[in-house]
Amino acid sequence: MRKLPVFQSVAEVYSGVFRHYIDLLRVAWLPLLIWAVVGFLAGWWLLQHMVQNPAFLDAAADRKAKAAAFFEVMPWIYGVAIFKYLVLAIVAVGFHRFVLLGERRHGAAGTGFEFGRSEWLYIWSGIKIALLFVAVVAVVAAFGTAIFIAAKAAVGSSSANMNNLPPMLVFILVVGYAALVLCAALVASRLILVLPHVAIGQPSNLRFIWNHTRGNSWRILGYTFLVSLLAMVGLLLMLLVNWLLGMPMAQTPEALKDMLDHPTAFLIAGIVDLPIQIAWVMLTITMLSVAYREIIGLPADASLVDSPEPL
Repeated sequence: MRKLPVFQSVAEVYSGVFRHYIDLLRVAWLPLLIWAVVGFLAGWWLLQHMVQNPAFLDAAADRKAKAAAFFEVMPWIYGVAIFKYLVLAIVAVGFHRFVLLGERRHGAAGTGFEFGRSEWLYIWSGIKIALLFVAVVAVVAAFGTAIFIAAKAAVGSSSANMNNLPPMLVFILVVGYAALVLCAALVASRLILVLPHVAIGQPSNLRFIWNHTRGNSWRILGYTFLVSLLAMVGLLLMLLVNWLLGMPMAQTPEALKDMLDHPTAFLIAGIVDLPIQIAWVMLTITMLSVAYREIIGLPADASLVDSPEPL
């Protein structure tokens, strides 16, 4: 069974993304542009809505007012998230094929915009993993509820809560939840490698991925953590740039209204943040590609456009 070389792979992900940043942009520049513009416009719309409905941030507002404010925008937020996920599937397939096959897709008129079988399978695979995650969350919730009911029975009080439960029972409850969440993360870290698998034209087979990633659960989880931890530096840099541009760090109604009255800073921050956001997308997708290649390897029937070399 092949093992993921964690530190070598982390180094390859970062060096590869920064050496091939422009190449990756060329692979899917139009989908990336659509993804960024939709995100920017959605953020601006949400900002306007939050200013017009202060129940979002008003600590004095009652729960019903806050819930009503959130439910009013949730359909739009989910709609934008779904649309961005669909566009990002096009980007991801292009990136995976570049990293794994050396393929430089041009798409329609050189835009990198393609939507075929691989993109559909990518979306469907993401949905399957999300459904499995929901199932695991349901199991965690059921487990926690069962423990809490048992704890209430042990205490002998129908009004028992976390504040008056015995410390040992609280400890068991917390550790139980943490263990189940960790198990879910370990499972997801292996199954998510189905995404580069389908991106290079293979079927969406979670069982195949599960069988071929045995013995790598902790390695993939640690690898993901290290890549994400180093990427946080870029996110902190983005926050620093926003602060220097006068963007409010505290989301108060007054600060948001001032931002709405002076949209130039919002626009400049969006433009400055864009390369960092795109780099984050490149890192997360390349991270999966490298892990897939090192653990599972390229299928024998994968058609190599160029002989792929390590990034």
